[in-house]
Amino acid sequence: MEVKIPKDIRTYQEKVFMGMSVRQTISMVLALGIDVPMYYVLTAHGVGTELVSWIVIGFGMAFLSIGFFSYNGMTVEKFIIQYIKTQFWWPMRRTYQSGHAWGGEWDELVSKRGNERK
Repeated sequence: MEVKIPKDIRTYQEKVFMGMSVRQTISMVLALGIDVPMYYVLTAHGVGTELVSWIVIGFGMAFLSIGFFSYNGMTVEKFIIQYIKTQFWWPMRRTYQSGHAWGGEWDELVSKRGNERK
């Protein structure tokens, strides 16, 4: 007997804190743990507040993407590895070649059948 499971049930993730999964919660804490001290250190060294804000946003988004990013069921680490493999390690150059699926075999088949009928 085979039981079909809907897709939305297979992709279920248990929510732990404020509607976020464990992975998302850890990435949020990691982003806050890096961004808050970075803000105070950079502003203490005389860097402008606007520039510091943009730097903190950039680093925060990078760390948040670790927990929240999902593409075709892949996490950000798996996606980056697959991207590097397909673009750099094993790049495929696909060229278009016109012609039918049988190639030269079709011509041979037609010529044989034509000879049989004569």
